[in-house]
Amino acid sequence: MDVGKALQKTIDLYLKNFGMFFLAGLMVAIVSIVTIGILAGPLIGGFIILILKIERGEQAPINEIFTHFDKFIPTLLIGIICIIVPMIIGMIPIIGLIFGIIAGPVISIIYAIAIAQTVDKGVEPIEALKKGYQGFMQEPVINWLYGLIIGVMSSIGAIACGFGIVFTLPLGTIGMAIAYQELSLKTEDASTSGTSTEL
Repeated sequence: MDVGKALQKTIDLYLKNFGMFFLAGLMVAIVSIVTIGILAGPLIGGFIILILKIERGEQAPINEIFTHFDKFIPTLLIGIICIIVPMIIGMIPIIGLIFGIIAGPVISIIYAIAIAQTVDKGVEPIEALKKGYQGFMQEPVINWLYGLIIGVMSSIGAIACGFGIVFTLPLGTIGMAIAYQELSLKTEDASTSGTSTEL
């Protein structure tokens, strides 16, 4: 993945569709907070699909984020594995901080790909997580760096001004949607090449 191009695409996509993505991100954040994260999975998945449709030039209404609750259980399981467990580890003094810095970008990319695979293609949770891992391992160092930069970009609003995070948070989801698009395509190409070689 070309980090520079992916980041530029993320920023350009947000600026061109600021109103829709800001509102969608705000709704996802509010509902996720109110439900203590229980509904975050299908909402984030829906947000990713909304982003991808717009990036492809397709018509996509904002209510796209609310149309994937049939994937509630699979996305909840992915969330428990990718978010709850690391959160518990992160509570351990010193070890948690080091773990968060090193593992945070890895987990965010694997989570995004897994959620998108489940919502976009109906892949089961364990298989979706495997695909997320395979996507990340295509170029682990570059992908880790990308995940770190996207994480900083999405949090910069909170650093500058606490409430400002509502403006920068959507950048994280857009960045991960681009990562899903790029890394899943590479993984599929690699799988196709492997199958062709075997034949």
